[in-house]
Amino acid sequence: MKPGHWPETLIKRRERASVRYALAGEYAGAVRMHLARAARAPTRLGELGALRDALRWAGDEPALRRQASAALGKALWEAVRAEGIATERDRTRVREAADLLVAGDNHALAAHFCFVNQPVEIVWGYGGHLR
Repeated sequence: MKPGHWPETLIKRRERASVRYALAGEYAGAVRMHLARAARAPTRLGELGALRDALRWAGDEPALRRQASAALGKALWEAVRAEGIATERDRTRVREAADLLVAGDNHALAAHFCFVNQPVEIVWGYGGHLR
């Protein structure tokens, strides 16, 4: 195997494994494999795609949804921190990340979005004090 080739092969194996787990009805295994794919993804888009797959396969299982939601919310938060908030699309991503963090029981990080997502005059009083 060529140097630098193994991560791509490993990602493909995890992708196939997640499909096999899902077809067998073992959704916890599918979610685990998608989370592993996300951790090794070479790009942010690959990571977000794998985490969205994990959330989709979590179904209605509360523990799996919480785990996948927390991971996707945190990844979206990292993307917002890295890229900034300039457009309505960015603000939509912020709202989605906050909703996912709440679903994943990460209320402290989700609370931060309340301040990031609001106009300054709503969050701060006229004297510079927090309302």
